Amino acid sequence: MSFGALAETHIFQLVSEIDKSQFFSYQITDVAFSPSSLTLKSNAETNTFDDAFTLLTVATDIPSTDQSMKFQLFMKSNTSQCYSIDETALITPSDFAQVYIEGQPLTELEPVLMEFNQASDGVKTGEYDVKFSFGTLPESASLCQGKLSVLAELSL
Repeated sequence: MSFGALAETHIFQLVSEIDKSQFFSYQITDVAFSPSSLTLKSNAETNTFDDAFTLLTVATDIPSTDQSMKFQLFMKSNTSQCYSIDETALITPSDFAQVYIEGQPLTELEPVLMEFNQASDGVKTGEYDVKFSFGTLPESASLCQGKLSVLAELSL
């Protein structure tokens, strides 16, 4: 008795495609103030500026289903300078403009831990109320200018 086997070779073509849009890199993709420029109104009774308000928006590529991700907001710089009518720089306190994010003070010493409060197109985003409060204007101030810079960092 004899058995025989016939061997056949089969070649399978394997193809993979990677859709990078289906991967998330877990990044903050944009941080912006809206409006990004404020014109302040002075208050003669209190010799300061009225409080000013803007909106901080944060965009990410983090899936909205991920519940673990939060972020910290750091103040990189907060500078103010007031000038007299002849454009002489006046002594302006370093804490002249105080910043509050959703009611929490934002300082250069302590970051603020934030949670994403919205979702858009399946990813986490956020919108946060920002309030600026001001100290007393320097004597003979005619013009004041300031700039705020913030940094957002993901936090587990």
